[in-house]
Amino acid sequence: MLKSVTSNISIHCSPHAHHTLHTCHTHHTHHTHHTLHTHQTPHTTHTGHSELQFYLSLFNMQLPIESQYIATIPDNLNAEIVLGTVQNLKDAAAWLEYTYLYVRMLCNPALYGVSPVDAEVDETLVVCFVVVVLLWWWEERGVVVVLVVWCVWWVMCDVCVVHSNKGSSGVPTCTSTHTLLPQYTPPPPHKPQERRMDLAHTAATLLDKHNLIKYDRRTGQFQVTDLGRIASHYYVTYTTIATFNEHLKPTMGEIELLRLFSLADEFKYLIIREEEKLELAKLLERVPIPIKESIEEPTAKINALLQAYISNLKLEGLAMTSDMVYVTQSAGRLMRCLFEVCLKRGWAGLTDKALALCKMVQRRMWGSQTPLRQFKSVPQVL
Repeated sequence: MLKSVTSNISIHCSPHAHHTLHTCHTHHTHHTHHTLHTHQTPHTTHTGHSELQFYLSLFNMQLPIESQYIATIPDNLNAEIVLGTVQNLKDAAAWLEYTYLYVRMLCNPALYGVSPVDAEVDETLVVCFVVVVLLWWWEERGVVVVLVVWCVWWVMCDVCVVHSNKGSSGVPTCTSTHTLLPQYTPPPPHKPQERRMDLAHTAATLLDKHNLIKYDRRTGQFQVTDLGRIASHYYVTYTTIATFNEHLKPTMGEIELLRLFSLADEFKYLIIREEEKLELAKLLERVPIPIKESIEEPTAKINALLQAYISNLKLEGLAMTSDMVYVTQSAGRLMRCLFEVCLKRGWAGLTDKALALCKMVQRRMWGSQTPLRQFKSVPQVL
């Protein structure tokens, strides 16, 4: 017979109180009396003793993958509103029904703030199942025509008569006149649906608070704004666009614009490591635009890394180099976002400065340098 094979997991204790988990992928064949093991390259995971059971559960497929979508609902809802696929609160709730969040909400309601409800049996599905079974059984005896006529009569006359008028809850009322089945009553409003409405309302309220949309709470209608279009076009979070909108002033210069750039929410996970403070202090002295923040603040590091990228400075530490790559990956779109916000405000002077910074980031050269530096084939020293 066929034997089922699971992944082999072996735990090795090291002197440094770490555990190494080795997993070997195995495959079984469809032969009758033996199983074929095909060992591929083992996968190794190094972890501490406190998280050992967590990784064992992942390897044994005992923990489901939960959704983390709730934190990003406002940004994604704003994109749908700008696109035009969601126009009101009802559309937003229906849109959430197509997400993996809703799937996990049905499987694990308590984790997502949904009150557990008893599953109700849909009598229509039961009747359809019985009809299919009877159809298969009677088809063998050649009386399928009689059964089809009986089924049509059952559905049209006896099982469920759906009235066109709706009750106070807005759900069509269904009644059953057949004596063999209990009377069918419409179920109460589904709890996951209420939770989706709450999530959509909360996200819309946040977007309306930060001026990304206009939300009419009475009618539930959404109306997109210029800030919402800019945030959606440049993939900027609603917190970042709100920060830009709050701190932008028409009298700002390049120093203030670079500082505002470093306040973006996209860089909230960048930290100051102890081993890179010496290199960061040297970098703060080499950048052309002064940085007012201290070396202990992450905004100073973000500002210095951006200027180092424009100046084509070489970094020594691997961690600093990787952080600079992370900063420069978002620098272009964030600077363009700043430029678009200034343009919509009608501030000509600040718009010109923001556009100049956009060009500097794109070309990796300062505005005071000769335009010939754009040609890579020209020697640095002429």
